[in-house]
Amino acid sequence: VFFSTHNENFSNLVSMNVTTKQTKRLMTASSKIGSIAFDPLTDNLFWVDIHKSAVMIYNVKNGHHMVFFNSIDIPQCLLFVPEKNRLLIAHSESIVIVYLPEKTTRHVSYPGLGHVSSMVYSPAENV
Repeated sequence: VFFSTHNENFSNLVSMNVTTKQTKRLMTASSKIGSIAFDPLTDNLFWVDIHKSAVMIYNVKNGHHMVFFNSIDIPQCLLFVPEKNRLLIAHSESIVIVYLPEKTTRHVSYPGLGHVSSMVYSPAENV
């Protein structure tokens, strides 16, 4: 299980073994971490850097991290769909679908969408 924590000074990305209940801090950031999503095929953990308005990548195997996607507003929610190799990024007025590994995007506009707090994938829907 991966999760993020934060306080007034910094944020952490943390992994937890649910069998042993051991936790490991993967990364500490001076920025606030928002939504996170995990790609089990590449071991990439996607996370929102709220201060940079960007989606970042942290590789849990080698510890490398970098900017994946810059945005003009703060991405609100991430969803990785392993079956389709897609990353969905929710914004206040749109959903951005990132087709991996090409990193091509499709923007789907939803005026008045509001704040997206969570997303789930349904195989019945075509993403």
